[in-house]
Amino acid sequence: MPAVAFADATGSADSAGSSSSSSSSEAGSSGAGAAPTSAAGSSDSGDSSTGSVNDVSSDTDTDTDLDTDADFDTDADSDLDTDADFDTDADSDLDTDADADFDLDTDADADTDTDFDFDATASGDSGSMAVDDGSVSDSSVLAGAGAVSDEVKISAAEVSVGTPDGVAAESGAGAGQQDPGDGLDVPAAALGMAAVGVASRREASSGAVTMASQQGTSQFADPTDANVLVIGIDGTRLSSILDDPANVNLFALMAGGDIVTSSGTTPIAGGTTAASTIVGHTTISLPSWTTILGGVWGEEAGVINNVFYTKTADEYPTMFNTLETTFGNSIQTMAIANWIGTAAISDAESLGTPGADVVQYVEDFENDPIWTQSDDRVAELTVQAIEGTNPGCDGQCPVPDFLFSYFVGVDNTGHEFGGGSPEYNEALRKVDENVGEIMQAVLASGEDWTVIVVTDHGQSTTRGPIGALAHGFQTPEETTTFVIAWDGGATFESGAMNNQYSIVDISPTVLDLFGGPALPPSWYEGVPLSNHDPSTVKPVDPDELRVTLQDSIEMYGYPDIVTDLSLGMRTVFATVAMVVYDLTNSIIAAVEEILPSGLSWLITVPVQIIGDLLYMWTNVPAQIVALATGVSGASIFPLLPPEPPSPPLAPTLPESPNPLTNPGAEAGDSVAV
Repeated sequence: MPAVAFADATGSADSAGSSSSSSSSEAGSSGAGAAPTSAAGSSDSGDSSTGSVNDVSSDTDTDTDLDTDADFDTDADSDLDTDADFDTDADSDLDTDADADFDLDTDADADTDTDFDFDATASGDSGSMAVDDGSVSDSSVLAGAGAVSDEVKISAAEVSVGTPDGVAAESGAGAGQQDPGDGLDVPAAALGMAAVGVASRREASSGAVTMASQQGTSQFADPTDANVLVIGIDGTRLSSILDDPANVNLFALMAGGDIVTSSGTTPIAGGTTAASTIVGHTTISLPSWTTILGGVWGEEAGVINNVFYTKTADEYPTMFNTLETTFGNSIQTMAIANWIGTAAISDAESLGTPGADVVQYVEDFENDPIWTQSDDRVAELTVQAIEGTNPGCDGQCPVPDFLFSYFVGVDNTGHEFGGGSPEYNEALRKVDENVGEIMQAVLASGEDWTVIVVTDHGQSTTRGPIGALAHGFQTPEETTTFVIAWDGGATFESGAMNNQYSIVDISPTVLDLFGGPALPPSWYEGVPLSNHDPSTVKPVDPDELRVTLQDSIEMYGYPDIVTDLSLGMRTVFATVAMVVYDLTNSIIAAVEEILPSGLSWLITVPVQIIGDLLYMWTNVPAQIVALATGVSGASIFPLLPPEPPSPPLAPTLPESPNPLTNPGAEAGDSVAV
């Protein structure tokens, strides 16, 4: 994730290619307004659009019939018209002109007719994403991981163009039924450089679905009654967690078992896990964390790379902004992160509404090749936040109601050494230890916590170590993600799996857990995780859970070849602009560190002017390519690049030694928070 374009004088924690001061760029790609597809071609977009059906058949008719009586007329030439008319009979006319057309069929053949017919009966012609043949356990089939007929089990090159956009039959529990709260999006895909326009979901589906609160509240509850912790582990492959028995704590959160720390072991119940996918969406960090922390896909928000614009939160508030707007001073929110990108998202204001109450940004440690000390510091601060013992408030700090803790080490190590390297696996084991320490604090707190562990994307095992190219494309290794939801078995069943969970569901879930409004914010494209309950299944034992999750991962394939190439092109253009931005800021930061302020401007001003011109020259084409490949929020404005976030983003805390996995660390070894 961190291969970002944010620089600071001491060296940002998001450097993809080094562990010190050099920052590098991170590539990514995303689909045309697509929503994640669950295993074996079963997709659940989490959108709040009306009239969704889960079982799909397709033909080449010019009429689109949905079981909600919604008619969508599409002609063959589209001009990216995002206006849609919806009347009270749920009849809708969506005019989309496209220079290239497609059909929704598993052979992924481009056609000159863009018409569909959807009904409520499952069909092998479901527009499913590509899956590989192979055996799948019964539980994975029930959970939506392998529920495909032999006719639908097709090779990766045969995926339907429309697959990523959230129209597919939901398999297993609830098959043939509408998943509560799930919406139907008209399939959209990029063929060549032509974009198929769809009505903005922010406009067309706002308020269309009532969120089913896990707490059953119809009015705002007291947010202090809940404690929610979201742990973000960047660039982590679920398969790497499952393949290594040393990752005992993360697997205990899934299946139940012992939390193992330096102070002993503590048995816990497990949670519910999703081996999910974001195929058709970008696998760059900032777009994905915008999705996780904002409940809107990066394509809708217009985020194409790791260049952070404050205007994004004005248009699409983060979960911190939403919680502050909903509950005001009655809720305490906090973010701890060692990548400037997630720290900046957490800190961002939205039209005057503040971000997190406290943002603690952890900078890089020197001589920390796999970011162990940096991640340990994040874990240390997280434990202190849960205990209310953060330095600076005499051991009586208010415990945050909502806490977001983010770990960069696994992703940075993948950029530095490769996603298939021993160093990558070692970094993951270290984060597992960090999660164990955090869970020990949760269990010892005596409070009821809900813990959600999530990653933004995976990592390629074959493309490293080559910096930005560790991820950003559409291989299954990069598009497979995971969500683990744990509350001690109170709501999320221990040892269960539900592959309908998606990263876009995290923000709606957090708001729901605090007893937020019955109707979701208009921009949300996800739903609370509880809406996917019909698809939850429980394997017989932990060993079967491990195998079933692995089976689910193996079922995922590539998008169709045209979408794959289109999103790859978007990644390349977006990355070039980001590299220019990153390089400019790095040179300026280095000069300002070396020369006194009275002289540094002689160099920094020309560098800034040249850098701005190069950024405009590379970013305008990148935005045009993004718009043409399905990023509805793409824009060439503002022309000038934004100022990079300047850490620290919140009041600094005193430095302290790390008592976790580096007991020998001494204060002053690094700049922390």
